[in-house]
Amino acid sequence: MRTEAEVPGVFMVTHQVDSTETDMFSRMRLSAFFRLLQKVSVLHCEALGAGRAVTLDRGILWVVTMHHGEFTRMPDYEEKVIIETWPGKTMYSLFPRYYRMTDMGGRELAKVSSIWTHVDMKTREVVPPAESGISIDQVVTGKEVPLPAVPVSIPPESTVIYKVPYSNIDLNQHMNNSCYYDLAENEFRPSREGRAVKTINAMYSGELHLDDDVRISAGHEGNRYYISGEKDKRMFAISMVYHQV
Repeated sequence: MRTEAEVPGVFMVTHQVDSTETDMFSRMRLSAFFRLLQKVSVLHCEALGAGRAVTLDRGILWVVTMHHGEFTRMPDYEEKVIIETWPGKTMYSLFPRYYRMTDMGGRELAKVSSIWTHVDMKTREVVPPAESGISIDQVVTGKEVPLPAVPVSIPPESTVIYKVPYSNIDLNQHMNNSCYYDLAENEFRPSREGRAVKTINAMYSGELHLDDDVRISAGHEGNRYYISGEKDKRMFAISMVYHQV
């Protein structure tokens, strides 16, 4: 259900966490959270006239390349939350987008920034706004978090080979970025112990396709955990800091 935002240009959606989105601690999984952000982004782009008719139907894909997140807590099973999203200032071929999640009482649960771009469906090359004709006006709320930064690597403590399964592939014909968070939480002990994430920096620098073999490396330094996937080059990297117990 959509609601009216306090700031013009901000798009709002209410969402109730269901059982398919939760982990063993009855909290929303990170992968489900980032899938929800994708869904809300699509809805807002449709409302702005930058949706399927001028992108997918013309062979142009919206692709997210980076995320930065700051978290107070993740919502619980059956909890209702409000997701706000608004566009930042377009930089060449990069479209920043911001998000904010609150509980129904207005208490802030998470703030996220992201970088999106347009990619040609066939050539997989970036499509600049001058070519796509898509323009999105900046909205400023004063609640923006810093734009994403490149995750700082940590020497690996474990390395495994992961074959990309059918279930990870989305309509863009590549592994959906939200699946990387399942890989991360499968490897990171704090997630398995029920500790909540505090900050995230993530970069998605290449496309992984069905049956690709990816070398997954993970390590940690103190309270910060790092995971990356490499094929011919580094395809993704995520750095996560957890709340102290």
